[in-house]
Amino acid sequence: MIRKIAKTQKSESRGEEIVRQVWKLLVVDDEPDVHAATQLALARFAFGEGRLEMLHAHSAAQAREVLAGHPDVAVAMIDVVMETDTAGLDLIQHIRDALQNPFLRIIIRTGQPGMAPERFVIEHYDIDDYKEKTELTSQKLYTAIRNAIKSYRDLQLIALRHREVTEAHHHAIHMLALASELKDRETGNHINRIRHYTESLARRMGFAPEAAAALGLDGMLHDLGKLGIPDGIIQKTGRLTEEEFAVIKTHPELALRILGENRWFETARQVAYCHHEKWNGSGYPQGLRGEEIPLAARIVAVADVFDALASDRPYKRAWSLEDAAAEIARSSGSHFDPAVAEAFRLLLEDGEIQEIRRRFPT
Repeated sequence: MIRKIAKTQKSESRGEEIVRQVWKLLVVDDEPDVHAATQLALARFAFGEGRLEMLHAHSAAQAREVLAGHPDVAVAMIDVVMETDTAGLDLIQHIRDALQNPFLRIIIRTGQPGMAPERFVIEHYDIDDYKEKTELTSQKLYTAIRNAIKSYRDLQLIALRHREVTEAHHHAIHMLALASELKDRETGNHINRIRHYTESLARRMGFAPEAAAALGLDGMLHDLGKLGIPDGIIQKTGRLTEEEFAVIKTHPELALRILGENRWFETARQVAYCHHEKWNGSGYPQGLRGEEIPLAARIVAVADVFDALASDRPYKRAWSLEDAAAEIARSSGSHFDPAVAEAFRLLLEDGEIQEIRRRFPT
């Protein structure tokens, strides 16, 4: 249930207004009388605690200028036939595609329905309502605008809640990753480097920026299961015995138990469970080979091994950047997915790996 709230009410976690003091309506029509009639019919309009601010455009081109200066328009009433027969429809595509605005509620209001039949427009354009000018009485106009503003507000509220949940998820990842880093005290900035190596590799392999960033965060949890490994083994300075290495190899299963079944951690589970698998099937815990290994884990595997080689550990000194990079290349097709190893080579060639190491030194 959404309560009526005062002008000053804001989201507790982000300080954003959920209900506005002003709701913006953009009227796009080449007939001056339509603007005047709309202004008159909605003169006393209010929704919640917010008043209506009406913006006017007499062509689709002018509407684009108005939208550029007012990205928070809640509703647009758009005529179809203006400077061209499809000016209004082209404006709708501009709003959804060029401006990438899924929130603005769009009402087609046309005096020439034969030029843009209702069924065709509804099926082919992302609009919210279709009205012929002759049917739009003052009361119907009021109802249409109120419903559109309510829909806009609800979409904004859903988006706000989604951002809050996403932030909470990212915060949980950071906390879990920090806990695993503190367990292995010598790794320092390891998880930060893993995050950025992984993100850069994903982008190089064609991931969208948002997906690459999400994978970078999930990569931070690759060794989460080591929380359940005794300190004496994790921090041992000498060579591990067979029995100790067998214990180490349980950390992927321990990570699954920690992460549980929550869908938000699906990719993190893949990474934590499969980043020790090898392209040739000789890895653990399942002995997966090739594309049986989730792509996210194949990407993190390269990032993790390179950083382990190029960093000091209780049991070894850091390899040089050149030697560590050469090992990644040598293991392409055996340990690593060749496509990921090649993406790593290109990042190294461009200096991106070196920049990450500069930002997060060992």
